[in-house]
Amino acid sequence: MGVELGQAYIVLAVAPALVLLYRRNAIEAERVLAAAAFCVVFAGTFWFAQRLL
Repeated sequence: MGVELGQAYIVLAVAPALVLLYRRNAIEAERVLAAAAFCVVFAGTFWFAQRLL
């Protein structure tokens, strides 16, 4: 349950900043979201590969 709470805190901290960024510059917000998504996918793939080995 601790990991899930940590994830929820991160979302609660980052979401308002993303909303503000989106209101100021939608294109830049999309770039930030794409970069964040890439980082999440990369980290997940890395940890998955580590568990396989």
